[in-house]
Amino acid sequence: DQEGALSLNSFVFAGGSGTAELSYNKWGTIKLIVTDPDNPAAEVSCPDMQFNPKEFGITFSDPPPKRDFFYLNEDITLTITALDADNAVIPNYQGSVSFTPAEGLVLPEQPYEFTSEDQGKHVFSLFSNKEGQFTVKVNDTSHTSVIGISTPIASRYAKIVVESQNALVGEPADIFVRLVDSKGDLVLSDESTTFIVSLTESISNESASTKAVTIPVSIKAGLGTFKLTDNQVETVTVSVESTPELPFETGIITFTEDARRMGEGGVRIIYWKEAKDEKR
Repeated sequence: DQEGALSLNSFVFAGGSGTAELSYNKWGTIKLIVTDPDNPAAEVSCPDMQFNPKEFGITFSDPPPKRDFFYLNEDITLTITALDADNAVIPNYQGSVSFTPAEGLVLPEQPYEFTSEDQGKHVFSLFSNKEGQFTVKVNDTSHTSVIGISTPIASRYAKIVVESQNALVGEPADIFVRLVDSKGDLVLSDESTTFIVSLTESISNESASTKAVTIPVSIKAGLGTFKLTDNQVETVTVSVESTPELPFETGIITFTEDARRMGEGGVRIIYWKEAKDEKR
């Protein structure tokens, strides 16, 4: 439905036949009709010529700051663009594409047929359900030689662990949170994950309080802390809800009036030693 620019040099005849190179800047099928201006009845048409993309450009969204990977089940966007021989977008491309993903990437239903609204580019949503590095291959379902292959993306498992501890009634307690990978090591290369908490009291009367139930807490270099206060003896179970959504382990905070349970002077300090592996 969209007219394109056809470039055709002059025919040079030799022995009653001639050849010429031509180019067309749109996707689709055209028919070339040749006539002799001195003899309009002498009209010849060639078979239909299909013009396809040279290839597909494939790009993934970038991970959040400081990360060069995505977490399991984290949303990833995949942009597919139909490109011509000059790597320009073909705005009228309305072909159908299918995906060949590596095992572990969950893609939308396929094949997908481009529409006029796409203007030669479409964004898909996907996620990974296993750790590793993954690529996606895309091909035109009618012309399988027209392909695109993505650069690899990485996916990793991580969970948030709330440390269980004792705390003094009436005193603000520092609650410690760790972001760890599948080996239990701190995830140091993450400066964007945040979380809020929810509290479950053994005596349900809302005596425990923290700003972290409404104000997100940031995790830096695998660690996060927030203040929690309770004015009565009880246990408080701390759960978290993170962005991006990650699995978590709850922590049990035991509020006591006995300073001896807190260590000498009633002060508790947590030390965390990051495991070092020279091969990593």
